[in-house]
Amino acid sequence: MKETNEVKDSVADESHINGAFIWKVAFIAAMGGLLFGYDIMVIGGTTTFYEHFFGIENSSLLKGLSVGSAPIGCVVGSVFSMVFADRFGRKRLLIWSAILFLISAIGTAFSSDMFSIDDLVVFNVFRLVGGMGIGLAGNISPMYIAEISPTSYRGKVVTTNQLTIMIGMVAAQVANLLISRHGVAAGVSGSVFNWNQLYGWRWMFGLEALPAIAFLGLAFVIPRSPRWLVKKGRKEEARQVLSLIGGEAYADQEVADISSTISSEETNVVNFREIFGPKLFKIVLLACSWLSCSSGRG
Repeated sequence: MKETNEVKDSVADESHINGAFIWKVAFIAAMGGLLFGYDIMVIGGTTTFYEHFFGIENSSLLKGLSVGSAPIGCVVGSVFSMVFADRFGRKRLLIWSAILFLISAIGTAFSSDMFSIDDLVVFNVFRLVGGMGIGLAGNISPMYIAEISPTSYRGKVVTTNQLTIMIGMVAAQVANLLISRHGVAAGVSGSVFNWNQLYGWRWMFGLEALPAIAFLGLAFVIPRSPRWLVKKGRKEEARQVLSLIGGEAYADQEVADISSTISSEETNVVNFREIFGPKLFKIVLLACSWLSCSSGRG
């Protein structure tokens, strides 16, 4: 009985949780998921147009590279998130991912107009940059949402990232459809290319800049992860963030709970070998398989 009471005492009082604040912050962070979904799916509607524009219809290697450059960037972005999530914090990496998405959208759309070097190389470089944004957002967005959410909200709120990924995928397909239909009706005089081959694929990629700009601006508004702040010894800042979520009593209890779960080893060392351990390897493999399937559908 005494042990039961101790467990109850250790649970933070969540009776004064600011639900509106939690959902607002979660959906802002989940915009990384929306851009994830859009970027990984938009390629499906552009291939026939840019392949003809770059003259690579008969090269399986170049066609494969043009589609595979973004997934390669995903790997790089995922490694970056593992290395830098604890060093620079979740919020800063979300800002970085928004910048990468924005650079990729603009650079890909104008890749054959702004540069004098090989256009296809530039196209692939910017697609790789977008993939890095996917790798960062895919790891950091759900991590941040989970760390900012109270226990009673966490299961519901974390799903916002999956929801926005699906919304991003649907948005990419709708954008591709509407732009390609417009291209069919539009004519280009004195050119061997039709409108979609000249401009349509650019608009499909370039539209990603709009949510990327919104995400970039809003990412500066959200607070830092309280767990990261505690890990960095900035407990007063963590307490201020948690006070916005559930009040002073909740903040004090959460800071104490977070501190008790963070060992000095966890604070200072990132153990990459754990990824290949029996507990995590199956999860990592499943996630990689899902990402591969998503790219294939694109």
